[in-house]
Amino acid sequence: MIKIIAITTSGQGIESEIDKKFGRCQYILIYDPETEEVTSYKNKFLQQSSGVGVKTAEFIADKGVKKVLTFKVGPKAAQVLDKAGIETVTGLKGQAEKNLNKYI
Repeated sequence: MIKIIAITTSGQGIESEIDKKFGRCQYILIYDPETEEVTSYKNKFLQQSSGVGVKTAEFIADKGVKKVLTFKVGPKAAQVLDKAGIETVTGLKGQAEKNLNKYI
């Protein structure tokens, strides 16, 4: 089964770099394997003072994502993702598209 994938990035497009921050990433890209489309969402939580990792994780879970590609996730956000049954791949760097191609 092919899974919907989220990628945390520093820019709006698939050619953007993976952001080093999960909760405060600039954008969240959602890849739908059924349509092969990538939708870009500006992270609306990034300017909030606290709880941004959890809110970002909840946003991702609400989009039906089953795998997250990112650099690093904090413990509270990781708990939300885990509870939602979302596989998290961390330690990723470089262009979002190159990383996505490794996992689809």
